Amino acid sequence: MKRELVEFRRAEQAAITGLLEEEVAEWSTRMRWDRPRLLGQLRPLIRRRRLAGWLLLVDGRPAGKILVGEQGGVCSLEMAYLSPPWRDHGHLAWLLGRASEELILGDPGQRVEAGLFPFSREDPGSLLRLAGYQEMWRDYMVMEMPDSIPVASHPLAPWPDDLAEPASLLLEAYRGSADAEYSAFYTMQGGCCAYLKALLSGAECGGFSQPLSWVHRDGTGALAGLVLGTVLSPGVAHLAQIAVRPDQRGTGLGRSLVAGFLDAACRQGFTRLSLIASRANGTAHAWYRRLGYCPTEAYVCYWRPGFPVR
Repeated sequence: MKRELVEFRRAEQAAITGLLEEEVAEWSTRMRWDRPRLLGQLRPLIRRRRLAGWLLLVDGRPAGKILVGEQGGVCSLEMAYLSPPWRDHGHLAWLLGRASEELILGDPGQRVEAGLFPFSREDPGSLLRLAGYQEMWRDYMVMEMPDSIPVASHPLAPWPDDLAEPASLLLEAYRGSADAEYSAFYTMQGGCCAYLKALLSGAECGGFSQPLSWVHRDGTGALAGLVLGTVLSPGVAHLAQIAVRPDQRGTGLGRSLVAGFLDAACRQGFTRLSLIASRANGTAHAWYRRLGYCPTEAYVCYWRPGFPVR
């Protein structure tokens, strides 16, 4: 069995597009997560050969692909995907390992981050761990709309137009967390702002929904907590981001923010709710389960620690 990594600029465009379409269809089937906007954004880049990434060929046949991104000194391996017939044979681990090698050949100090839904039983990070990567698992969790909705005990206000305050809150809330270890953007004001812009643009986690998104301000008017909701597909509301200022933890504010999201989703007619929770945050993970969320898919993050980020 021969494996080969081919740069997108040298690969057959039909093979890249076919794998992307297959991946988008599987996301829709397995998670009810529609991504038509993503295909619309990537197709022109493929035609112009401006999309960065690699195609995996096994015995000359397209088996998988991975995209490459770069921002703020951080290089990311994105949308790693293996077609179902090629799964559970070590190909995904090989794809991630070889792509990582290619990225750091010219810059051994390059920080690299990767995240993916494996959609398989194989261990995707066996080669990355040997190369010094750290690993963190998250769960994609879903529940049907519950019969009773928790009541918010804190006053909630609509999502603001200016992202400066929400970005500052994210920076403060994630400081020292496991998520900030994985994603360097949680350690920078500009990175948090870029992340929120991506959520609002619909490029990351479904289409942004103003009615599902709320903030809470303390007695001085300062932002103390936020929840951002998106729409993954008809009937599916996604809790894309929640953050509470450290000095407000333990006050029930997080519960109020989730209650606001759930109540708005119920009023809007959504029948299914989803979120992604880190297993490292055992308290939040357990609370979501008590609410009724159940893990259905695993999401894994990898990163090379200890490299400077500008």
